[in-house]
Amino acid sequence: MGIHDVERMIRGNIVWSAWEEGGYWGVDFSDIHHPRHVGYYVPPSRSDSARGTGHADDVFVMDDGLIFGSSSDAGAGGFWAMRFKKNLKGTVAWNADESNVIVTRTDRHGRHHGDKDDDD
Repeated sequence: MGIHDVERMIRGNIVWSAWEEGGYWGVDFSDIHHPRHVGYYVPPSRSDSARGTGHADDVFVMDDGLIFGSSSDAGAGGFWAMRFKKNLKGTVAWNADESNVIVTRTDRHGRHHGDKDDDD
């Protein structure tokens, strides 16, 4: 696992980066001497993935905070649209025929909730 790409236009204290098999990570540099990760997303891999892991190549962040991630890895690649929400936790997995992803949110009590909301 190694860093592949870093956000090019830094806006605010959180910097987003793509970490190959490690996914996309947001690091808060409010205190430059003590950076801390505040969010991450590791894309799920498909059954035909040669690597067997999610993969992250590039990251782009828009002024409104929308984060786009791309990956060219066969079987695990794709184009991901993400938005950082503090304290939001969950999982993302492919559906049975691997045509779409299923997002499951975890609430503060550890309970899972299916989510059909596609703006997160």
